[in-house]
Amino acid sequence: MKTRPLVIGAALAAGAMFSAPAPASADDIFTEVFSAIGITSKPKEPIDYRERAPLVVPPKSALPTPQAPAETRAANWPNDPDVVARRKAAEDARLPALQIWQREEPRLSPGALRNGPRTATNNPAPPRWRHEDDTTDLIITPTMQMKDADNRRATSLSNLRPGEEPQRDSLTDPPAGYRKPTEIVRTQRAPSSTVNDRNENLGRDYVQQQRRRSDN
Repeated sequence: MKTRPLVIGAALAAGAMFSAPAPASADDIFTEVFSAIGITSKPKEPIDYRERAPLVVPPKSALPTPQAPAETRAANWPNDPDVVARRKAAEDARLPALQIWQREEPRLSPGALRNGPRTATNNPAPPRWRHEDDTTDLIITPTMQMKDADNRRATSLSNLRPGEEPQRDSLTDPPAGYRKPTEIVRTQRAPSSTVNDRNENLGRDYVQQQRRRSDN
């Protein structure tokens, strides 16, 4: 801000020194100086306004006849399931995921709740929406694997007859010829608990023991 009066004073002093008519080049210099410090502005060339190009219009203004909807077509008109599936997929792509979920699993209104439960014969339940990454029904825990192996082993052993050897299921099984039963002896009663149940009880007892130690 302090340099602005000095610049203006220098410009006025230069104007007093060159009060005589100056050539065109000197006028350009003063114009550049004054426009640089914000006293004047450079003259701008006039804008050449030209008319825009006209819009492209169709040769005819008559509109085609609207196509009849599917409900008003002939009853014998073939219905292509692939076309219907593509049309439905295109409509679903334009809808938010929330609307698709509400359409597949609509919420009951207060009136529907007052009317009571629906019967499965008249109003079947809509299909359950399931995310593509949902694998809750496909998870197999180690306990489930052990129980399945025990059941298969018990079934195979119960079907054995003297002189027949069970088939090897894994490399850890004894070699052929070492598991051929000579006589099958069945117990009078079934075991009180399986191996898996005993393991679960031991785990529960261990957790309770640790809790008692932490409380003390």
